[in-house]
Amino acid sequence: MERLPLYAALFVSALTAALAVACIVARVRRNREGYAHLVCLPFRFALIGMLAGAGFGAAAIVSALQGETASLGFSAFTIVCCLLMNAYLSKLVRYDRKGFTCRSFFGVTRACAFRDVEGVHGENNVHIYFQGRSYFLDEASAGLPAFLSAMRSAYKRAHGRALPKVRLRRDPMNGHLEEPWLYLGIWLLLMAICVGVIAMTVYLLLHVPPMEKLQTVQTAFRAGEVKSEELYLAADSPEGTYCLERYDRYENLPEPSFFCSGETFTVGTYPDSRDILLLVGEDGTEYVTPELWLRAYQKESLVPSVFIVLFFALGFAFECFGIAVTRRPERYSPRIRRLFYQDGMLINVDEPESSKNTPPRSADHNHRKGRYRL
Repeated sequence: MERLPLYAALFVSALTAALAVACIVARVRRNREGYAHLVCLPFRFALIGMLAGAGFGAAAIVSALQGETASLGFSAFTIVCCLLMNAYLSKLVRYDRKGFTCRSFFGVTRACAFRDVEGVHGENNVHIYFQGRSYFLDEASAGLPAFLSAMRSAYKRAHGRALPKVRLRRDPMNGHLEEPWLYLGIWLLLMAICVGVIAMTVYLLLHVPPMEKLQTVQTAFRAGEVKSEELYLAADSPEGTYCLERYDRYENLPEPSFFCSGETFTVGTYPDSRDILLLVGEDGTEYVTPELWLRAYQKESLVPSVFIVLFFALGFAFECFGIAVTRRPERYSPRIRRLFYQDGMLINVDEPESSKNTPPRSADHNHRKGRYRL
């Protein structure tokens, strides 16, 4: 398990190199073939994935060799870059006058005649429905307008009517956004961040550092000094200088000179840390314990923590309300909708009955209130 980060870093780096080579080969082939009847993502998508993947992969290997757990995070970012390169390779449509073939994200190729297309959703980011499936094309795809024009023309020739515009078959936003799952994912991510921050804040405010995780040493101190409300104690032993945070928040704690009288103290810290969580004298007097440390932390952090919890609780409520507004925008006024979306982003919206039935104000109303319209 100790070498798992290194193995993961080497694997994602090798995957990045293989996908980079595949993207370059695909670019050369597409240039030779021409883009007249081709729909694909621009090469810059692959290029971003290559450069960022190389950087994250190198950082993952270096941090893994140094034994840092951050290597797994760099490997995860490298995987994201690999997905970007795979999108360039896999999201591909070839078409002619009769129909098209498309390749899925996992490399599965399907063919469909234009006459058998069931409908299209969206104007910029497009979902094409055929054979009981849907195929998504990003608005950044090169050749997309020409492909849609050819498909609509062929469908109209075959059926004598325009290609149907349909709603998403699975739409969490009830057809009011072109990319409902993307926006739902963004809202849920923001909600998860709010919940995570609240949980972490409450946890830090109530969590007592466990004694069994502390590393203890016995040492005397030769010097003590208070800087920025922190007590620094220089130990006689090779451990160096220890720090007691929030020194002024403790009750009945002796002056710094008291700890430098030659008495030997038991000092408890987390491994690889010099922050004091336990300080006990030779006679067993407990000057600092995890419980007292937590109490001092609470004195300093209670008010900021309350504000943080309230702020992110309001943020969570705002995001829940944002989803509700998106699902039923007709229940809310345009002013409320503009709190969440710019004008024109919400589609298929019926104005609320209250705004429909409100008679226009007379011209002299604005004069009486001292307001004028241009």
